[in-house]
Amino acid sequence: MKANLDKLVAESGFNLVEKCKKEKRDLKELERIISKSLGILTEEGLFAYSIWLESEGESIVEEYGMKLIKDAKISQSDKSLRDTIPSEISKDIQKTILTKELLERMLIYARYRAKALREG
Repeated sequence: MKANLDKLVAESGFNLVEKCKKEKRDLKELERIISKSLGILTEEGLFAYSIWLESEGESIVEEYGMKLIKDAKISQSDKSLRDTIPSEISKDIQKTILTKELLERMLIYARYRAKALREG
């Protein structure tokens, strides 16, 4: 992964956690949600991940995922992640793989950040 994409991914993950912290969300619960969503993304794929986020009402995680997709210039869609995946991303295997990898890394950085803040 290019260094500039890794920086973008790390910032997205950290900013996601910082926003949740400002909203006074429980960091242990956030860490659980991030781990669960990472597992779904890794095992089941992008579309299952987006459906799960929607069903759990995790709009912040979805918001930062879409922002990352836009910042990485994968898609400029203003639709939800659930609508963007089939209409734009999954039509191109390279976009699909890149999107999945970027979101996985964002969630990993977010999980580490949440854990560090919780334990720190």
